[in-house]
Amino acid sequence: MDFMSRLRKKTYISYTLKRGKELGNEAVEEDKKENYEAACRLYLSAAEAMNHAIRYEELNETTFQRMRERADAYLERSEELKKYLAAEHMKRNVTDISGESPRKEDFKEDEEEEEEEKEEEEEEEEYSSDLQQRLDIVQKPYVKWCDVFGLREAKQILGEAFIMPLKFPHLFTGKRKPWKSILLYGPPGTGKTLLVQALASSVPSSTFIFLSNYLDESDSFLKDLFKNKRAQSPKLILVDEIDAVFNLESTRGMRMELFTYHMEGLRRRFTLLFLIGPTDYRFLNFVLATLRTVLRKKIWKN
Repeated sequence: MDFMSRLRKKTYISYTLKRGKELGNEAVEEDKKENYEAACRLYLSAAEAMNHAIRYEELNETTFQRMRERADAYLERSEELKKYLAAEHMKRNVTDISGESPRKEDFKEDEEEEEEEKEEEEEEEEYSSDLQQRLDIVQKPYVKWCDVFGLREAKQILGEAFIMPLKFPHLFTGKRKPWKSILLYGPPGTGKTLLVQALASSVPSSTFIFLSNYLDESDSFLKDLFKNKRAQSPKLILVDEIDAVFNLESTRGMRMELFTYHMEGLRRRFTLLFLIGPTDYRFLNFVLATLRTVLRKKIWKN
């Protein structure tokens, strides 16, 4: 890229960041005027412009963090306004087309359905009590993003794959979908596990499962693993040391086939993180070739 091309790109990105700030100020003004529909649109446009700019512009760590927090705040406020507007719309449509108010029988049916759901949850909890004792559900560590120095690109990818879809699901509709399976690979001590720990602690309602110890379990166990009560929460599944799990060449093909079968189903519902510290690049190529239908993103750490 020549000098003029770099200059044009930098000018465009700077303009986008400036435009994001202007849209944010306009959104705040509309919010104060209680013009919530316009404010919601402006907050969303401001956040998209700022996220686009900070992704490509070279910023120092402090400025990058401040801009990212502001964009997240705009997205969060737009989501709050969207929920508020939806609630107001529902209030205006309490009565049906005939103009009649909801009947008492309707409320009674809703209460009965809630009671049935509660009973089903209690039965499921009793069923999974024994299963929970076998699960290696890791207590989420007290590691924050700020505790992980650098690794900005990896942080951004993991955040877009797991945190953003939970906070702002309306951004990931249609063909725009987050990555559901990510491979972090590289030498030991490059921050792979620490990144996953920070990601797990950033979402309080998520369940962090360490799955490596159960890859050789029966099919029924792996199915029951995700039928318990905690399967309803957002899941971050960590499969660590894949090279150790498939170290025996005699059983490698059979294990990998079973592993791929289960992972393909889990990938559609949960976010999967695969960690590997390859010393044998022939094995790494084998993993990448075998899991090409499962893996959607690869991050090299050195």
